[in-house]
Amino acid sequence: MALNDFKNFVKTMPSLSSYVNNGKMTWQKFYDMYSLYGEDNNIWDKYKMEYTLEKSDIKIRDVINGFKNIDMKEIQNGIESLEKGISLLQDLFAKKNDSDIKSSYEPRPMYKYFDD
Repeated sequence: MALNDFKNFVKTMPSLSSYVNNGKMTWQKFYDMYSLYGEDNNIWDKYKMEYTLEKSDIKIRDVINGFKNIDMKEIQNGIESLEKGISLLQDLFAKKNDSDIKSSYEPRPMYKYFDD
């Protein structure tokens, strides 16, 4: 197997570089495994699975750290201002609807009786 084929394989599996950076494996060992087993062997499943677990752990930690950094007073102030805005809009629409109803009403003339 050619070195260029191995380089292309490494590009499809970025998890291998994290093993080399952590000192768990070397590029020579990965190349030997690649030349013995090829690309499609089950031996690579281990490295794919552990990498996806590491990535999902990082995401969960980021979410937890994000919740830790939330200022509850700021959220409360945002909710209160949103409530004020909604009540203002409700008042505006309620006044508009009331004025539409009042403008369609015409009072009965004073000199006109019910039997006329």
